[in-house]
Amino acid sequence: PAFQFSDRRHRLAHALCLSNEMLMAAQAGDWVRVSTLDEERSLLLTDDVFEVEAAESPLVAQAINALVQVNHEITRLAADLRNPLQTEFSTSLLQHQASKNYAAVATAF
Repeated sequence: PAFQFSDRRHRLAHALCLSNEMLMAAQAGDWVRVSTLDEERSLLLTDDVFEVEAAESPLVAQAINALVQVNHEITRLAADLRNPLQTEFSTSLLQHQASKNYAAVATAF
């Protein structure tokens, strides 16, 4: 990754920045960029990032909540894109099957 943070808080903060960039890319329909950023972000979100002292726990909880919210929004955007494509694909398959059936009936007579 472009950044090498040793401090857990900095890595978590950078992961949040990447999450926001992922959301902007998803909103723009740039799913390749979303995937690239997600790979970079996953390198930052190792288990030790979430191991915190009691004094840091509210900040980490807020960061985790923000990550979850951004992920939900990206997932919703992906679903919004996927659902019409699934419908279109299903319709296309039905039309293709109907065409084949019609051709089979037409050649039978």
